[in-house]
Amino acid sequence: MNIGIVIASPPNAYFLDQLRSGCDAATGEMTGATCTLRGGYGPLSPIIDEMVDQSYAAIAVAPTDPQEILSSLRRAKNAGIPVFTFINDLPDPDKALRLAHFGNDQKALGQLLGKMVRQFNKGGGTYCILHDPSSAVEKTRLEGITDVLTMSVPPGPMIPGSVGTAGWDQSPNCPMSMADSPAEAAKQVGDLLTTLDLDILILLNERPQEDGDLYAEAVGSFRNDIFNFDLGIFGYGTTRDQVGLVGKGLSTLQVGERPFKFGYDLGYAMIRVRFRDEVVVLDGDGKPIAVKSMNVKVEDRTPPIGFDVCRRDNEFECDGRTTAIQ
Repeated sequence: MNIGIVIASPPNAYFLDQLRSGCDAATGEMTGATCTLRGGYGPLSPIIDEMVDQSYAAIAVAPTDPQEILSSLRRAKNAGIPVFTFINDLPDPDKALRLAHFGNDQKALGQLLGKMVRQFNKGGGTYCILHDPSSAVEKTRLEGITDVLTMSVPPGPMIPGSVGTAGWDQSPNCPMSMADSPAEAAKQVGDLLTTLDLDILILLNERPQEDGDLYAEAVGSFRNDIFNFDLGIFGYGTTRDQVGLVGKGLSTLQVGERPFKFGYDLGYAMIRVRFRDEVVVLDGDGKPIAVKSMNVKVEDRTPPIGFDVCRRDNEFECDGRTTAIQ
C-alpha cells in the first residue's frame, strides 16, 4: 500500500527530511505500507496526477496555489482516493475536495510568542516585529502576538491606585516589513538592533536566518547582550542551523512547527482511513474522537501538531520530535 505526501519545498530541506522521517516511522508500524514524499519547486498537480494514476491509497498535500491543484484533487476524489491537506488549507468553497486538514493554529503560535516575550522580562519593555505583510499566515501570527502584548497586567493588590499596564510597547514604525532577500533581511536585523532601542526583536519568518553566516555577521556584535538576556531575538524556524544559533548566543529562542510529527500524524491518518475508514477529529470539547470518513465535516478540526520552542536550556532536544514547551 502506497501513501503519498506532496509539498512545495527545496529538495533535502530540513522540514522535508523530517516530514519524510515521520511518515516513514508511521508506515514502519504497518507491514506493506510505503510512504512516498515528493517535493520541489514548480506545479504540484503533475505529482498528484501521477499518484492518482498509480492508485495511491491516500494523498496528503500542502497547497501553495490551491487553484493549480483543484482539477487534480477532483480526479483523486472521483477515484476514491482520500486527500488530506496540511499546513495550508483549501479555500472554503473547495474544502469538500479534501477529507480533513492537519495543521497548527497560527494565531496560537503568535500568542505563544507573546507569552514568551512577557516571560523574558516581566517588567515590560520595547519590541519590534519584522514580518512579510503579504503573508496571511504571518498576519495571523502578528494578531496573536498583539493580543497578548497589549493585554493589561492585573493591578497590584498592594499598590493603592494601581490600574495595571500592558508593560510592552512597540517601537515607532513597527511592525516593519521584512526585506525581500535573505541577505537584505539579515542586514535589516543588524540595522534595527543598532538604530532602535529595543529589548526584543521578533522575526515572523526564516528569511533573516536563511544564510547563517550573513545573519551571524549582522548580529554578532550583540552576542553578549543576547547571552546575558539584556536583548532578546525571537526567531521563527527550528532547522538544525537555526537552533544552533541559540547555543551560539545569536538568538534567544526559536519557535517552529514540528515536521517529524506532521509526517507521523499524516502517515498514521492515511493508513487509518484506508484500514478503518475513520479519521480522528476533535469533538465539541476539544477531545479527539474517531469518526467514520463519510461523517467527517469540512469544518471538523484534527488534533493540533504543536510547536517546538527551542531555548538555550533545551537546545539539545529540539529535533522536531520532542520539546520542553508546547
